[in-house]
Amino acid sequence: MEIVALNCPNPADIGAQPAYDATLPTQEFRGKVAAERAPTTPGSARKAGRGRRRKYTVEHLAKCLGGERLSTSELRAAATKRCGMSRAMFYRLLEIGRNESRLQQCGGTSKLWEAV
Repeated sequence: MEIVALNCPNPADIGAQPAYDATLPTQEFRGKVAAERAPTTPGSARKAGRGRRRKYTVEHLAKCLGGERLSTSELRAAATKRCGMSRAMFYRLLEIGRNESRLQQCGGTSKLWEAV
């Protein structure tokens, strides 16, 4: 069993400093709460029904488009006027809609948005 010293500038002072067993799992040091918590992985989804409902979704942006093609500034003005959406929330949802392929920019020089 290897003993590792903490805050020990001189290896000769190992006996004088607090030590821990390097072979023990780190979870034992986190306490009871960490041991009871379920492990999470990047792909694991949270249970439905937890937390507050989202006030705005990508569907709100799609409704603001209303089947038309709008520029970014026109779409932001429509989202602010119709829904009261903040600028930060608008750009967050616009990015989500683009990543999920629910909103796309038309080609050409106009760069107008349309719902898919």
